[in-house]
Order: sequence, then C-alpha cells, then structure tokens
Amino acid sequence: ALDWLDRARVRFENLGDQAGVGEIWHYEGTISAQQGDLQQARTLWQRSLDIRRELDDEINIANLLSNLAIAARNMGDHQQARALNEQALELRNRLGDKRAIAVSLNNLGQLLTDIGEYETAQNHLKVAVNLQREIGDRFEIANILHNLANLTRDQGDYTDAASLYGESLVILWELGERWLLAYVLEDMGGLAALQGQPARALRLVGATTTLREEIGSSLSPAEQDLLGKMLDPARQALGDAAATLEAEGRAMPLEQAVDYARNGSRCM
Repeated sequence: ALDWLDRARVRFENLGDQAGVGEIWHYEGTISAQQGDLQQARTLWQRSLDIRRELDDEINIANLLSNLAIAARNMGDHQQARALNEQALELRNRLGDKRAIAVSLNNLGQLLTDIGEYETAQNHLKVAVNLQREIGDRFEIANILHNLANLTRDQGDYTDAASLYGESLVILWELGERWLLAYVLEDMGGLAALQGQPARALRLVGATTTLREEIGSSLSPAEQDLLGKMLDPARQALGDAAATLEAEGRAMPLEQAVDYARNGSRCM
C-alpha cells in the first residue's frame, strides 16, 4: 500500500495538486498508526492538516484533528487527546455530518472511559451507536460496542461486557476486519483474567499475538503496558504454565480463536 501511495504522492506533487498530496499524507499516517508507529503517524497527519488548513477544507481538518486525538490517547496524552477530540466534534457539529459526529462521540467516550468519567462516556457512546445504527455503518457499530464493553468491564459488570464484546466480535468477523478484531480479542482476554479464567485469558492474547504479526500491526508502548497490567494476575496465577498457554493460543488458527472467544462470551 505504501509503495502505491508514494507513487501517487510523487505524481500529485508533479501536478502541483496540494489536495492530493494532503490526502496521501493522511492515508500514510493511517498506515503508520495501524502498524503501531504513532509518532510517524502524528508527523504525517500534521503535514496533511497543514495543507487542509491552507485549503480551508473543514471536513478533512476535522478528520485529521480526530486522528491526531486518537494518536495522543494511545500515547498516553489524555489532555491533548481531549482537546483535539473536542475541536473535531465542534467542527463536525457545525458541518452537520451525522457519521462524523458519531465518530467523535465514540472517540470522546473511549477517552473519558480511560480517565474514569463513566457517566459522560456512556452517554456519548450510546448516542454514537444509535447514530451509527441509523446510518448502517457496521464497522463503526462494532467499534462503539467494543468501547461500551470496555466501559462496562471497568464498571465491574462483566456479564454485560462479555455480551457486548461478543456482538462486536461477530460483526468484525463477518466483515473480515482483522485490525480491530485484534483489539477485541485482547480485551476479551483481559476480561477473562478479571473473571478468574487465567488460562483462557492467555490463550486469547496468544492468538492475538499471531494475528498482529500476520497483519503487521503492533501495539504502541502505552497500549502494551495497559495490556500487560490486565494480564499480570493471569500470568502470576499460572506461573511457569503461562508461556505454554500463550503458545497454545499462538498456534490457534484465527477462526478457531474467534470461536473460542465467542463460546466464552456466551457462557459467562
């Protein structure tokens, strides 16, 4: 993908087409983010944002502010993430784009969950999922359900969290969407650890390790640290057996791992 985008960028530059160059920086930033290189993603998105501001392209200004907010959150800078998300939401509200508004509400809900503002986070996420159901964007529905599951898990309602993770997982599997699927499987592993199912937790995360290697998408250091903290109780409970169980998960074909996760979400 990067090879084709680099070729396109050179042609846009030769044509003097700034909008095209900005679009390429935007896409390449997204690829960097999905590969786990958030610093590079921020650099590329900022280049695109500078061009979009010169062109007064408000739709893409909002899109890039939203992306930069996600990068800031995943790098642990919650204050900057909140400011950028709020700027994006304000602009999208003015533009009246329901889908984009829902995306911003979801991102804010996710961030507010991180910092413990659960009531406001839940309100944002519920409005966002209702908007996306109205629009019919199944990927975004799955994304919001995943974030609602994380919020519900953090509030201690493990049964509802398992159901929400399961619904998100089914949609993503049907769509063939593996990038977000990796996050859902990891969080389902974290939930299993909280529920006193350490073997299950480590198998799920082991399966996700293989998936991430296959698609070339690694976690950021902040995300890796958070996942490690969720799994620490499971690893301590199992001791020397922990590595064996993670290896079992790594050896699972993806379809088997998804079935394993789904069966657990139905019985919890």
